[in-house]
Amino acid sequence: MLSLLLLISFFLIRGIFHTDGLSDTFDALFYKGTGDAEEDRLRRLEIMKDSTVGVGGVYALVLIILTKLLIFNEIVSQAKNFLLLLSFTLSRFVIIILMRYSKPARNTGLGALFVGKITTKQLIYSSLLPVVLILYFITVKKFFHLFFALIFIVLFVWYLKRLFERKFGGITGDTLGATVELTEVLFPLIYLFSERLWQSI
Repeated sequence: MLSLLLLISFFLIRGIFHTDGLSDTFDALFYKGTGDAEEDRLRRLEIMKDSTVGVGGVYALVLIILTKLLIFNEIVSQAKNFLLLLSFTLSRFVIIILMRYSKPARNTGLGALFVGKITTKQLIYSSLLPVVLILYFITVKKFFHLFFALIFIVLFVWYLKRLFERKFGGITGDTLGATVELTEVLFPLIYLFSERLWQSI
């Protein structure tokens, strides 16, 4: 019940903005394509703008909700509440990195307002909080497995960047939302997995 209340609380705090992006992104990714790279890219962008939700989007939503419930349950039962703070913070920080080092997939839309327009100064300022938090929990609290989770997220976001550029020609607002949702789930998941694996050795 506590895990469910946490899930509902997260929903009330931030709404469905990023979840909608996840759904639209997976709908577009599940498009099989015709073999023509440019035609397929444009079709995927059209699918993301479509207001209806396809099977790919529904499947992604169900999986993300179930995974969050399981992760929240593990966090609560193991008293690893700091993972909620870190996953929430890092999932927002990684999209700033994406926006800084990527190009927009289209000239209009939310993604075009920010992608490719983040300055070095803004990147440095936005990195202060996540860097301080990570250093604090690793050096002071001795949660060394955070290092492995962080490395995984860096590699994962790099993979997403390459995937989105190949499938869509760049980054959109929907892909940024999908990145937030996926990072928010994978970061605590990798931490808990690496800690459990270490304990079993």
